[in-house]
Amino acid sequence: MRRSLLALAALLFGSVWAHAQHIYFTTLVPANCPIVIGALTHSKDFGFQAAVFYNDSDQTVESLHLKVTLSSPGREGQVVDSGHIYISIEPGERKAQDVFLGRMQSLNQRAKYDHMEVARATISVESVEFADGSHWSADAPVNFEPTDPLPSIRPFPPR
Repeated sequence: MRRSLLALAALLFGSVWAHAQHIYFTTLVPANCPIVIGALTHSKDFGFQAAVFYNDSDQTVESLHLKVTLSSPGREGQVVDSGHIYISIEPGERKAQDVFLGRMQSLNQRAKYDHMEVARATISVESVEFADGSHWSADAPVNFEPTDPLPSIRPFPPR
């Protein structure tokens, strides 16, 4: 009797293990983004419970729009959550903030629905609003203006 109960428990555990999703949590910050996200914390309810934000610009940040995408190898990421948080961060300052994004139940259901055994949940900055009314957007084109332009190259003299 005891052996049959152990065998049944092992069978149930094995079937649950085979259908379990593994979700990894990370950040994606464009190189020109004025905010750096770090020190992510999660809870049993949220994949992104809180984060530390660092203002890498020379302006005071007033608010952030964040998005969470879910992807797996070979599949494009899909937006599964987003949020707008009000946070005042001075230039060069770090500040911790609760974000409550990426509800675990929703992420697990989505991964199961899309047949993702291994998935990556990524939090990223969609836009930043500054105290002076200006803003940065991830959709904006990148303008590269070097501070030290490269010198022109002279052709070799003919021989």
